[in-house]
Amino acid sequence: MADRERQALIVVTSAYDDPGLGALRAPTDDAEALAEVLGDPDVGGFEVEVLTDPDSQRLRVKVEDFFADRSPRHTLLLHFSCHGVKNTAGKLFLATADTRRSRLTSTAVPAEYVSGMMLASRAQRAVVLLDCCYAGAFERGMFPRADTDAHVQESFQDLERTGGRRGRAVFTASSAVQYAFEEDRPVTGADLPAGRRPSLFTGSLVKGLRSGDADRDGDGEIGMSELADYVSDHLAELTPHQTPQLWLFGAHGGDVPIARAKPRAPAAVALPAWLDGAVHATGREERLWAVEDLSTLLRGNDVGLALTARAALADLTHDDSRRVSQGAERALRTAHPRVATDFVDLGTVTAGTPGPPTLLALEGPPIVHATVEAALGVPWLRVTCVAKGVQVSADVAEPGHYEGDVLVRTATGELPVHVGVDAVPARRPRRPLARPARATPVQEPSVRKTPERAPQPPPAPGPVTEEPRPPGPKTSERKPPERREPESAAAVEAPPGRARAARLSAALLYSAFVLALLALVTPIATATADGRAYFAHTDVSGRGWLFVIALWAGLSTAGVLGALALRGSMLPFRTPVIGWLACVTAATIAVAGQAYSVLSEFSAYWAPSVGTVALTLTWIIELWCCVNLWRRRQPASPAPPRRG
Repeated sequence: MADRERQALIVVTSAYDDPGLGALRAPTDDAEALAEVLGDPDVGGFEVEVLTDPDSQRLRVKVEDFFADRSPRHTLLLHFSCHGVKNTAGKLFLATADTRRSRLTSTAVPAEYVSGMMLASRAQRAVVLLDCCYAGAFERGMFPRADTDAHVQESFQDLERTGGRRGRAVFTASSAVQYAFEEDRPVTGADLPAGRRPSLFTGSLVKGLRSGDADRDGDGEIGMSELADYVSDHLAELTPHQTPQLWLFGAHGGDVPIARAKPRAPAAVALPAWLDGAVHATGREERLWAVEDLSTLLRGNDVGLALTARAALADLTHDDSRRVSQGAERALRTAHPRVATDFVDLGTVTAGTPGPPTLLALEGPPIVHATVEAALGVPWLRVTCVAKGVQVSADVAEPGHYEGDVLVRTATGELPVHVGVDAVPARRPRRPLARPARATPVQEPSVRKTPERAPQPPPAPGPVTEEPRPPGPKTSERKPPERREPESAAAVEAPPGRARAARLSAALLYSAFVLALLALVTPIATATADGRAYFAHTDVSGRGWLFVIALWAGLSTAGVLGALALRGSMLPFRTPVIGWLACVTAATIAVAGQAYSVLSEFSAYWAPSVGTVALTLTWIIELWCCVNLWRRRQPASPAPPRRG
């Protein structure tokens, strides 16, 4: 997957409105090949965008957008494959689809514009690759890509102000009095060759990045200096008339890293002539001295020489002289790989899921770390070679206990390591328990009460006649509001969300109650001379009554609030109650501080006792109760509405 902090923009222009700027065939192939290798996660890891045949205005906007709004974590690469045109003053312009050679300032993009955008960018690294054709050689009937006076360095001279934190690089296809050609030879406008291949410059770039040969030092990272050296050497084999040019500005350590390459296996190099002669000398003393020198090379940082020294020492183990052969064997043993343990316990993993890797650190000279390999004896093991050794992990399908072997091989020897792991079955996700639906309270219909009337005398006997009811609107009687009896503070039940907090607070408050009682009845200090015990009520420091008041206040407060919290009352969560508990806690802390001060001052006479420990735990728990109750305090109840 491409890294969003690594962005690449490839600009290709192959068709031009100006008939004096001939059509190019290579840019399309350049874009495809370069985009593929730059987008490869194992090589460039860039997010690549290709811009084909833009006009001058669109290219200006795109270049500014490309360099703007970047962070110091970004790495940017901008590649141009187009005609390059210079004006009468020798300034370089990048030709676009609508470029007119007679109106370069308004229809082309000056190189200074690209330089300014690169300089202003906050990106950590920025690289510009110019595979540009200069029109000055077109009149010769060819499609050149360079001019006798490119002025590339002058066009980008402002980049010299770039600080050391931001590396910048400009890499061009050719230098002065040279051409950079499409295909493998300069082509004329009248005879375009068959076939579609990138230009020599871009083709060398792609080859060096894709093969990893551009990584000259073999460290797994390709810098612009290494890439420029590779491209120059490769082009020198194809044509002697093209020499690419590289300019670095503010580079990190003298280079700008741009891509990755797989580290290559080190190769043995020849021994110095004098040492090679000593190895094959007829005299025993000379060969003994050669063994000492070979042992030093074997443990040195030059892995190539170490490989050659190991081979020479292996031959000397069969020497006719016993002293020479034993010395060679001792030298080889010093470079043998070593590990801290020959058994690696991978712990417990979940069956069917790859376990975390465990590092098996190797000890030895650089040749050991440069040539390490691993062979597996069982299929469920996974091994990765890293700089410090070997990472081992397990990937088992079924639960159980597994054991296996890993054979660690280096150029100086091999080492078997036993590995064990326990696999447990995967846990099934628990289904959430269905909560019973809360019963919706059913409101009973209100019964309208009619006022009682005074008893009327029975009517006189006679025919019963019904009086007609006069028409009119029906009136309803308003029900008076029901009066609620005020509830006591102790009877207010805690809501379900605070039930757990109430139980925890009750447990802590009862603990504070017991500890405060323990501090009252156990000695606060013990005399070191005669073993006399001093209690809280004893006038140890002249303020013994403070001990008693503070401990009794904390004891009673903790006991009462603990009982209320255990009943589920909301009273301990009220702000005034929490304030009182805070005052009690502050008094306990002050008394404990006074006790600590006295004990510290008279440490030669008094020693802390059980009461000191109980007093310390008392104020700690009281302080925790204050914090716990305050975090879950009950908001103030709203004032009842006023009756009109």
